[in-house]
Amino acid sequence: LHGDQSQVHQQRQGDRARHKSRTSRHRRTGSSMRKLYRGMITDANINDDEVQWSEEIIIAEQQCPPEGTSTYGRVAWYALGPIGLHTMDVALLVLLLGVVIAYEDAIISFIRETPVTTGSAALDSLATVLIIAPLTCVEDLHFLSKTSALGIFIIFFSFAVIFAYGLIENGLGGIWDVSWDDMWPNSLTGAANWFGITVFGFGAVPITFNLMESMQDPKGMPRATEIALWIVGSTYAVIGNGIGILFKPSVPEFKSDVLQELPDSSWIPTMIRVAMSLVLTITAPILLVPCAEIIEGKLVMIDLEHTPKYRVLIRFGMCFFCASIACIMPSFVHIISFIGSFCVVLTSFVFPPLLHLALLRKKILETEGVRLFKRSDKELGRFGQQEDEKERYWQTTARVDAVLLFSGTIVCLLASFVTFFDLIRAS
Repeated sequence: LHGDQSQVHQQRQGDRARHKSRTSRHRRTGSSMRKLYRGMITDANINDDEVQWSEEIIIAEQQCPPEGTSTYGRVAWYALGPIGLHTMDVALLVLLLGVVIAYEDAIISFIRETPVTTGSAALDSLATVLIIAPLTCVEDLHFLSKTSALGIFIIFFSFAVIFAYGLIENGLGGIWDVSWDDMWPNSLTGAANWFGITVFGFGAVPITFNLMESMQDPKGMPRATEIALWIVGSTYAVIGNGIGILFKPSVPEFKSDVLQELPDSSWIPTMIRVAMSLVLTITAPILLVPCAEIIEGKLVMIDLEHTPKYRVLIRFGMCFFCASIACIMPSFVHIISFIGSFCVVLTSFVFPPLLHLALLRKKILETEGVRLFKRSDKELGRFGQQEDEKERYWQTTARVDAVLLFSGTIVCLLASFVTFFDLIRAS
């Protein structure tokens, strides 16, 4: 113990000597650098003998995001602190719950046209809750992911049947009915709904980190995303425009999902509606479990490990909440449009430049600290020139982030306002 105390004493003496040397050099660097030096250490008490850091700084350095926080959430925490993490969690929670509500709406509308309906939208919704809620309480949902291939097959088969019905009913006559006015939305509401659905369909930003972390070569994420979005965009363009053109003579404008335009008497559309309802019912628990985990992570006062009944209560409550909202607002298309305009735009167009600006500011301040504390007068000139070039690049990047942040905020507010009131009117 005596030897350890001597070693600590010698280390402190060396730190004091190095601090004296740095302080004397900084006194020769000019008044402007001394002002910046004072500005950066306002939370510390420094003299010629010792450096006494405040207790608040030590606590802040020891803090880290809560265990189990997603990568996107950790970025928000390091950029904006706990407030950024909570804001990100709320946005993702609303996004996932909105998607589940839209799924509930779609299931109710699909089942309504089939023999398996109870004749009441509320009872149909309750039946889906009794299937979805128990699945959210299962420890391992890996078995549900195996149904994704079946779901993709059902989706493509459904669109093939829709194309077939369009050709049988109208032939290719819709091609000659397309006019220039059909190429654009004819109102601000139509443009906002189109924008919301498009952003929702291409909103890969909230799950980018999750996908990248699951890749064998994360560096290939940009190229993989580019290829995936090109494939998805081409598929959407062909399917969406193709169905719109084929059904144009009989359905000038779709007010809801395209399955509502298929005949009710044939067994093939009925089977498609039932199959699509099954796919959505199986997919909903995969979205609800992350929502429940976000809420459970905030309830630190409850020991969920030893009281699983609270976990079951939370997940059943979320299912009943989504089903209730779906009954109040039975409009799948309008809900998807609002979720895309608000949540997806917020997490894709507003948060990324905001977080990057906050992290860039911290990086600039850190570089100033390196310039002041870790370089001698002889090295400062060459190092300063390199850092000036880097700072000019950072300043340009900050301006780009500011433009993206401003434009994203304006678009988010405008599109969310228009689509929300359109959702209220449709309900």
